[in-house]
Amino acid sequence: MVYTPSGQQAPPLWANWEYLVGAWQGLNIPDGWRLELIEERLVPVSPPEYRHGQIVDVLRRHLAARSPRDAAVFRTVSVVIPSRRSLFIPDLLVAPESRAPSDAVSVEAEKTLLVAEISGKAESAGDRELKLWSYAHAGAPLYLLVDPWAKGGSVVRLYSEPHNAAYLRCSEVRFGEVLEVPEPFGFSLDTAEF
Repeated sequence: MVYTPSGQQAPPLWANWEYLVGAWQGLNIPDGWRLELIEERLVPVSPPEYRHGQIVDVLRRHLAARSPRDAAVFRTVSVVIPSRRSLFIPDLLVAPESRAPSDAVSVEAEKTLLVAEISGKAESAGDRELKLWSYAHAGAPLYLLVDPWAKGGSVVRLYSEPHNAAYLRCSEVRFGEVLEVPEPFGFSLDTAEF
């Protein structure tokens, strides 16, 4: 046990958010892998399969063409959710460039415009439940989940209007249908390309 100068028991090192983020930043991981911080646990995410990469590329092109002028689409910037002691690296993230310093590796969820995850077979449950709840809890305005592994068939869900740690709205379409993406994007996403 560790004690403070006053004789009180000190919280464990992992209880310190800055320590957790520093540990995350200091780790070397193999190329293609990602390392996420999920509720105080460092979780490796394996390189995605080919189909996953195709969907990310299609979605990136659509979002880049329809994002507000001061926003950018990122593939390697993490979303930080300190209240959930989590740090995710979404497949795509759209955020105004002015909301983070140029040397930032993370952006706070509520400062994003849209966070997108394309579920892989292994992490589908985490994207559908844990990340959905965490993004809503942190106030990410739009969470786009492309889920090729959904029960009953491949779907795309767009969650919006975060309030009290939940999204009030969810639009869902099957692959091949059109999903309306609201402002600040304002376009129809043809999921047949997925």
